[in-house]
Amino acid sequence: MHFAKILIAKNGLEALDILKTQAVEVVVTDYMMPNMDGVELVKRIKERLPLIPILMLTGNAQEDQKVVNALEQGAFDVIFKPYSIELLVNRIRNALLLPLLVQVLWSVMSKEWEPMKLDDFMRLPYQQQLKTIYAFAALLKTKGLRKKI
Repeated sequence: MHFAKILIAKNGLEALDILKTQAVEVVVTDYMMPNMDGVELVKRIKERLPLIPILMLTGNAQEDQKVVNALEQGAFDVIFKPYSIELLVNRIRNALLLPLLVQVLWSVMSKEWEPMKLDDFMRLPYQQQLKTIYAFAALLKTKGLRKKI
């Protein structure tokens, strides 16, 4: 069983300070915070630590633009309040798998096709990452490499 150490920040600036000194596997943030909103926090984290998956919580399901902005800046997922603990735990588990899956995929991709480094790839919005992965899959299909993987 994996026991997690949970670090708590009172605001986005404190979260950034914690990330300078602590190894963190996943970030869960709220959209509304003092000093900076969750979207700005996502952006600033992704600039320095692109492999950390970030979940953003929001209490207003009507604010579609918040969700779009968070995802464009690199959030792994957005969770709407109210949410159950089970939902949050499951989304955290999924988020923890992402860096491992991306690194495994990248190790396969880089053998055949390496237009950018992993850090550069991880800084892209998820939609662009998916487009890159789909392009790689198409390349594999045309080369007949799909069966080898």
